Amino acid sequence: MTVYSVPSKLVLLCSFCFAELRVGLDHLIYIYFPTFFLDHFQRVTMTFKLGAPYQSFP
Repeated sequence: MTVYSVPSKLVLLCSFCFAELRVGLDHLIYIYFPTFFLDHFQRVTMTFKLGAPYQSFP
């Protein structure tokens, strides 16, 4: 298996996207409850700033 060297920010972004795909139902909630989405996104952003894993949030 070939391991490619990629910027850590790209890896973080991909990890975030895959984590979001695993909770696809939330995307439907985002559409109908924008305030929930903003609150969730803000908490996820803070998670990255604090260096905690995404899975630590519901």
